Amino acid sequence: MAETSKSLRLAQIAKLVHGKIKGDDQIVICGVAPFDQARSADIALAAEAKYLNRIEECQAGALIVPATCPRNAAWRCRSWSIRA
Repeated sequence: MAETSKSLRLAQIAKLVHGKIKGDDQIVICGVAPFDQARSADIALAAEAKYLNRIEECQAGALIVPATCPRNAAWRCRSWSIRA
């Protein structure tokens, strides 16, 4: 996906939230959406256990997960998580 003036690369978002990326830091994110509505160009938040347990279902291009989240829970399925 091409970068636009309203998009950010995952590396830029990670820097803004002081997070660590797992995966491709050059993914282009164009929007923010709720976990259940996110699409491939969106980033979503998965901060609660009810979302962390459903990561495999999320269609977001990237997820922000808590820094305290166990690696095997939040990172097992996605190559584009930001721990913040």
